[in-house]
Amino acid sequence: MAAEFQPPGPGRWQLDRSHFTGGTTPIMLWLLPASVEAAYREQWPVLGIPAETLSVAFVEGFMYTRLRPLVMADRPSVKAPPIVLLKIASRLHPEFRRRTRAARRTLETSPAPAVIEQWRSSIRPRLVARNLALQDVDLGSLDDQGLADHVTEILTHLRSTFEEHFRLHGYDLGPIGLLLLAGGEWGLASTDLLATLAGASPSTVEPREALGRIRAAVTAAGVQPTSLSEVASASPEAAAELHAYLRQRGSVLYAGYDLDSPTLGEAPDVVLASILSGDTTGPDPDEADKAAAVLREQVPEADRSRFDGLLADAREAMDLRDDNGPITAEWPCGLLRLAMLEAGRRLASSGRIRDPAHVFELDRYELPAVVVGAPEPGADDLATRAANRARQKTLDPPATLGEAEAQPRWMRYRNRWPRRCRSS
Repeated sequence: MAAEFQPPGPGRWQLDRSHFTGGTTPIMLWLLPASVEAAYREQWPVLGIPAETLSVAFVEGFMYTRLRPLVMADRPSVKAPPIVLLKIASRLHPEFRRRTRAARRTLETSPAPAVIEQWRSSIRPRLVARNLALQDVDLGSLDDQGLADHVTEILTHLRSTFEEHFRLHGYDLGPIGLLLLAGGEWGLASTDLLATLAGASPSTVEPREALGRIRAAVTAAGVQPTSLSEVASASPEAAAELHAYLRQRGSVLYAGYDLDSPTLGEAPDVVLASILSGDTTGPDPDEADKAAAVLREQVPEADRSRFDGLLADAREAMDLRDDNGPITAEWPCGLLRLAMLEAGRRLASSGRIRDPAHVFELDRYELPAVVVGAPEPGADDLATRAANRARQKTLDPPATLGEAEAQPRWMRYRNRWPRRCRSS
């Protein structure tokens, strides 16, 4: 089968391999575009971003994106309108005016701190509790109907958490982006600014500390473990710490973002190596403070309080940024993967599918139906799909698809957009 990289819609589409590197599973082909587009379509008006949403489509299993303009999104033009006409339109078009007002509010009083506090106090605890409840289901004890219902329940949960994942990006990536944009105004390098954020994320430090506690318990017991079972048997303390670590992280995808990537609990050797590595140190916040002090001296004196505020907001956002993905995406995805593995084992043992891994070729409608006995898609069809996905993983996709379209003027001057909104 020859590869056909055709544009999935009007305009110019950009390849994005940051998370999905080809041969994407059918469920993710549905989940990601639906969640991204819905989240940004709802949040961008609130934040004042002058675009409708980010369109996501998969071509030959590869992810492509297109920034969807506010006007004439399905009739892209190669040539941008004259800047004078655009300025007039931006002041007369009702939606442009609404976005400008929203952007001004966002820049004057950042909504991020309130959302970050909400994440810590209510959103995160609720999602963790839900993840744990789904994780605690004994898959082996479920009959086929029970397993199908469990899969459907996770799919519903995952659709919600994925949209939440991208909604939160307006409040974790947003403050970091504003710091970098302001730094550009002051001639500060982005790499230097990012160094000031090191150590600002407790969610990345805590796993190292948990591994350190396991290692300390094993060392205190005088054991040199060669397996996780030996870690658990070293002492009651070691067993308790290991259990706590795996309860929070064992069902999380660790080697990729798609459903055919393993969870950490499926890689006991990786967990053991992490315990024994001895690396429990993270970035030094004192070094970050020193880097910030150096950069602050390079900022015009009149802007230093603004620098302080942007830095504080970005540091607060770092923890949400690092915590967001595992809680809203990799953990729920891991739970779905584990349920699919159980389904794959059952279907393969009954002869319904040729290989347990072929369960990953089912889409969101087919999966629960096949678990309870639906005859289609057949084993041959699923084997063909698996071969096609494997082929896609070997392809070299083009960097862009579709005809060139005029870049929105605001994108050309996006570094000036916050300044314009503050002054308008």
